[in-house]
Amino acid sequence: MRKQSLVLATALLALTACNNRTAEQAGSDAAAAGASAGNAMEATGAAVANAADAITPAAIATPTAAEFVQKAAISDMYEMEAGKLAQKMSKSAAVTKFAGEMVKAHTETTAKLKAITAGDAALKPPAALDDAHQKLIADLKAAAPDKFDTLYVDQQTSAHSDALSLMKSYADGGDNAKLKAFAAETAPKVQMHLDMVKQIDHSGVPDAQAGNAGTRP
Repeated sequence: MRKQSLVLATALLALTACNNRTAEQAGSDAAAAGASAGNAMEATGAAVANAADAITPAAIATPTAAEFVQKAAISDMYEMEAGKLAQKMSKSAAVTKFAGEMVKAHTETTAKLKAITAGDAALKPPAALDDAHQKLIADLKAAAPDKFDTLYVDQQTSAHSDALSLMKSYADGGDNAKLKAFAAETAPKVQMHLDMVKQIDHSGVPDAQAGNAGTRP
């Protein structure tokens, strides 16, 4: 009987030791899995950061002088044409006034840009809108009378945001001194125009306002 008890005790001790080893192994495995997961997350984060670093320079790259002239001139042409359309088609006094100011302001910047680039064939401004801006004008022409003002304001918000980025970028890192000065001078005006159109958008664009009702087709 004593011998059987001894055997049973020995078996229990062996089973306990085995269970302890199993638990220790499980803990070790869990720790290893956690470390692997942590390493994987760190590697993923590093890869995302590296990708962002790789994208950022291209996204904010300063245009060449020729690219700047092309984009600035097209922006001016679009603003003048869109503004003239708005003066004829808008039902909002605020939009009509803004459009008139855009025609005047961008006529002035067009003249300044032409004066700077005169005589330099490599910096000759384009004579017509590109396809993207032609489509914007076509969309305005095709807009229903009660949708025109909203579309015009939306386009102006986007266009002035793009123009502001262009001016700031070239003013900061451009390679042509005269064009850099032009960009630096123009940027605050573009910012002012952007603030104006955002205010119109924030206030809402009515279908008609006093002084305009009945005066638009």
